[in-house]
Amino acid sequence: MVLLPKQIAAWVLTVLFVATLSTGMTVVTLLLLSLPQEQGEITLAGLGTKVTIDFDAHGVPTISANNRSDAYRALGWLHASRRLFQMDLNRRRMAGTLSAILGPATVSMDVTQRRLGLSRVAGQIVDRLPPEQRARCSAYAQGVNAWLSRLSVLPPEFLALGYRPAPWSCQDTLLVILSMFQVLDEIGDQERMLTVMYHTLPEELVDFLTPDTDPLDTLLLGKPCGHRPTVPTPVKAIRALMARHGHQQISGLVTEPSPAGSTCPTTPFPAAVGASASPLPVMAPA
Repeated sequence: MVLLPKQIAAWVLTVLFVATLSTGMTVVTLLLLSLPQEQGEITLAGLGTKVTIDFDAHGVPTISANNRSDAYRALGWLHASRRLFQMDLNRRRMAGTLSAILGPATVSMDVTQRRLGLSRVAGQIVDRLPPEQRARCSAYAQGVNAWLSRLSVLPPEFLALGYRPAPWSCQDTLLVILSMFQVLDEIGDQERMLTVMYHTLPEELVDFLTPDTDPLDTLLLGKPCGHRPTVPTPVKAIRALMARHGHQQISGLVTEPSPAGSTCPTTPFPAAVGASASPLPVMAPA
């Protein structure tokens, strides 16, 4: 039998359609199988009593347990079922092992993290935890690992990168907590910047430009805090600095303090204050 060009094209298109449809159905099936369970009952090893997890209309869970150990074990299971890849990425970033899954692009980041030695610090913290806190940390890790052990299909991120995450440990939980410390500490960048500023600018000007407190802190704590509280505009220091470098006074930027006690220079830029934080797989405070 001789196939005509139109018949060949039809066969090719049919094969491509079937292959695309099959691939799409496979991907959808894998995604559905990796979704967390929100209904029914499961048996979670180590639970002392029954634990209930209720989800509201927005998918926000509420854990009801008779003791903290069971609550932390359920919390670990819950976090792993929804944030497993984020959790693994966080601990790898802190331990300096991102390159094992992401390749050469993250080698420099891994080198920096290993020099800091935060994995060792996390291990030392775990060793010094009071027995009660260590028990809760272990319960959380056991909950995470319970989810890992029952996974038949890994979440799509792991499938795409071709690896299976290692079991969770108390040290991993401390690593993730230390990641927030590192983010807020900025790995010493702020300290280096302040050192340069104090060596090149008048001290009162640096204090004015870099306050480490704000009115919200005062409202929360009931008193000013920090090493560099907000101070009035150091007009004399600014004028002296400008004169030293041959600059004339710039109208609108250097002003005398107002009778109301203004502590900010007049600038053409609007002020904006805000903060945000991504979800982290850490235990709620006891």
